[in-house]
Amino acid sequence: MATQIEIANHLDMSVTRLKEVLPKLSIAESSDIDAVRIAYINHLRNMAAGRGGENHQERLAKAKSRESELKGDKLEMEMARDAGLLVPADEVEKEWASLITAARAELLAMSAKLKDDIKAQFDIDVPEEFIKQYVNAALEHLADSHQKDAEEDLEAIAQ
Repeated sequence: MATQIEIANHLDMSVTRLKEVLPKLSIAESSDIDAVRIAYINHLRNMAAGRGGENHQERLAKAKSRESELKGDKLEMEMARDAGLLVPADEVEKEWASLITAARAELLAMSAKLKDDIKAQFDIDVPEEFIKQYVNAALEHLADSHQKDAEEDLEAIAQ
């Protein structure tokens, strides 16, 4: 019977590694060097064939489970999109951009309309520029708020 040092040298590994491998080989501790070598070769073949012990089997099962879950999620999203429950982000972005552009145009056109209505209702002549400054201030505030929110979102993502 060979010592663990002799077996480790024969298999080109450290004694520490041999002590980790021996329990996985399912052989008697009193086995000779040839039996250990053959058991180790079979162990390596099993590992290469995907039958590599508990840790390997556990990792393989987790990977297969994750793959199945991702495929299921993808299929679920495709079905929701086909049913009209999901809209592509670029379509949402285009629609929001057109809505915001229309709202901005309405606000900018409001100055002249409001000037005319004040004149008709109260016979007060208000300069259009006076009204425009409030409209522009509101638009700038909205733009700044959006910018600050976007910057805060980016900072939160970075953390």
